[in-house]
Amino acid sequence: MHPRIKRSEWIITQTMKTPNNSNNRKLVRLAAIILLVFLLLALSACESSRQSQVDIDYKQVHTGSQGLVTGFLTPPEGKVLYTPESDFQIALQLDNLGAADIINGFVVFDYEEDYVALNSIISPEDIKKEFVKGEPIPIGYIQIGQGSNPEAQTGVSKGLNKLDMGYSSPFTLKGKSITRLQGEREIITIDAITKDLGEVTQAKPSFIMAAACYQYRTELKEEVCINPDVYDQRIGVKSCRLTNLKLDSQGAPVAVVSLKEEITLVKGAVKPQFIIKLANVGDGMIFSLKNNPRDMCLSANKPDGVVYITAYLGDNKEVGEALKCTPSEFKIEEYPSDVYKPDDLGISYERVINCEVTEPIEATAAYTTPLIIELDYGYMSFVSRSILLQQANK
Repeated sequence: MHPRIKRSEWIITQTMKTPNNSNNRKLVRLAAIILLVFLLLALSACESSRQSQVDIDYKQVHTGSQGLVTGFLTPPEGKVLYTPESDFQIALQLDNLGAADIINGFVVFDYEEDYVALNSIISPEDIKKEFVKGEPIPIGYIQIGQGSNPEAQTGVSKGLNKLDMGYSSPFTLKGKSITRLQGEREIITIDAITKDLGEVTQAKPSFIMAAACYQYRTELKEEVCINPDVYDQRIGVKSCRLTNLKLDSQGAPVAVVSLKEEITLVKGAVKPQFIIKLANVGDGMIFSLKNNPRDMCLSANKPDGVVYITAYLGDNKEVGEALKCTPSEFKIEEYPSDVYKPDDLGISYERVINCEVTEPIEATAAYTTPLIIELDYGYMSFVSRSILLQQANK
């Protein structure tokens, strides 16, 4: 029990021990009032502590610059695989380390089809049928880089030997939350086999590459100050000051890296404006939500870098005031060529967006309110594993 409450109970107990008279009755009433005040103070302190804990938990979840993280479990890096017909397994681990859920993400595997084959393959015609149905797709392949059309090759694999692209069924992984500080994990496995190297007598370096495509969301929540004293003319202690923050990450590969608030007076009312700087802080590429993750991973087109932003003042969208963001759809990354290159990975490009209230706010005193910013986009990341192919009789 709160020590202040114990003290109040002691006052009442001591009062009740004295003779019954009008003065005692007054003391009893006074003690009851004191007890009520202490109870209200204790409850207020508990609520403040609970709200502070919620804020702390939110920050713990919405931190970090990663979304989906992929890594090969097998084969080991530099693994020597003897040919022909040496069975091996490709195992890829997927971890959602960010604060958003992934629904219907997609993984594609690149490999040199002259030297490696997948054991579970369906024809391109069957793939097209499955695409039309919109049903989950088993491990299969679609040939790329064949024939006379060089643009059919993806940028990451252009110039290599003839390639096949194997892919997985869609996957769903929950992200971090207040009740789960680690996101979900999944492991995708594929059975593969080596082919005959033919006339090649030396050990042949080869590779397996995986590209993951998924839709993601970044959410930032910060307390901002709505202050009608634009010119700082009022004397006394300020209840809050305009926001000017340098930020890091929010549990996603695209982040708000700075937030600056400006306020102008419009006919005696205040009109807040927020200058938001965004950046790709992850190690992958951004693509528009207009592109299905599966189509994006299978496409030879470069990611377009499009991000969508919404922002509002208040605890949630239902009761909050939507802000007008200019632009609301924009590109963070632009690539210098028509085909992206591995060297472009990890480069962070920034973009500045302005968000403001649509109608001026009537305010006589400064106050704080939550500002929530949501960024929606698709994201593509890559991981590779080198292998060494060796003729069994060499």
